[in-house]
Amino acid sequence: MVSIHRADLNTAEDADAVYRLLREYAANLRCPPDAGPFPDRQVFITGLRAQPCATVWLASIDGEACGVAVLFETWSTFAARPVINVHDLAVAPAMQGQGIGGRLLDCVVEHATSRDAIKVTLEIAASNEAAERLYRRFGFNDPGGEATRFLEHRLDD
Repeated sequence: MVSIHRADLNTAEDADAVYRLLREYAANLRCPPDAGPFPDRQVFITGLRAQPCATVWLASIDGEACGVAVLFETWSTFAARPVINVHDLAVAPAMQGQGIGGRLLDCVVEHATSRDAIKVTLEIAASNEAAERLYRRFGFNDPGGEATRFLEHRLDD
């Protein structure tokens, strides 16, 4: 049975699990070539702990961490309500297909509802068809095709 709890990054067990799952996730992604190496554990955990708007959920089966969702809360100036962004959602490759991602998304939506958020946002690589199928099953959609676009301005070039 899948259990989910809010990660406590001040405990070695949760911090290690979050780091391991996200490092594994990054290694399996087709990251942009300029993404660079995944940061070391101390830099990663210290940086994530320092984010006041971050929430991290950990999924486990029989005590073994197998999934993670990293959320950041922002604020909609138009709606005057919070917006929850799913920055990362990852399930250990050996555990995929068992409903863990869906359970994490349920937790994300419950969290967003508890915060009175206007919406939950996320972005995915166009090539990540499995993730897109999962998100669409949970009601995520493109809010207008040409109406919105994701742009970036890299500062580390």
